[in-house]
Amino acid sequence: LLAEMEAAGYTATLDFPMNLFGHSLAALRPDAKILFTTRNLDAWFASWYAVNDVLGIFVLRPWSWLVDFKFTEPICQAFGFDMIVARYPDHVRRPLPWFERLKTLPSLDPPGSKERWIAFYERTRDALERDYPDRFLAFDVKAGWAPLLDFLGVDDVARVASPFPRVNDMNSLRAVRATMDVIGLGLPLWVGLFAYVAARLLKALLF
Repeated sequence: LLAEMEAAGYTATLDFPMNLFGHSLAALRPDAKILFTTRNLDAWFASWYAVNDVLGIFVLRPWSWLVDFKFTEPICQAFGFDMIVARYPDHVRRPLPWFERLKTLPSLDPPGSKERWIAFYERTRDALERDYPDRFLAFDVKAGWAPLLDFLGVDDVARVASPFPRVNDMNSLRAVRATMDVIGLGLPLWVGLFAYVAARLLKALLF
């Protein structure tokens, strides 16, 4: 899979589930440094839950018509972890044919989910640290720039003295979610408006 991605011209990837390929990527690139961001695990799970709750919209109509996120299930299973993507009607309400809302997060709400995710997190980190100790860093952003730049071999006194950036805060994610809800809920209106504008433009061009 990684070879196919590179052959297609891709040079970077991010986020879940591609971060599960860290070990394979490290083996594929023996000179690459391995940076594993870490934090308090209770806070990490709370953040991961909130992100899935807020951005779970991507597994719902109309957005699921663009990308079917059930592709994450076999990837997780290949790494020894069972993940279930929310499905209608078990986990999803459908108040309108083109618009859905989450009822529950099947991989995060059941009892024991927090412990399963934390164990998976620790197993992933421990495998990387065990197999690539000379080029591995578990990095907590609260430590600031200094340990990161030292690990990367970058000498930048001004950067070390500057605050570490903080983006993708929950308020920003909620704003994205609200915008997508408006677009999704009004989908027939947007389609009709687009068709009307397109018809007017076509008429103007032809006549």
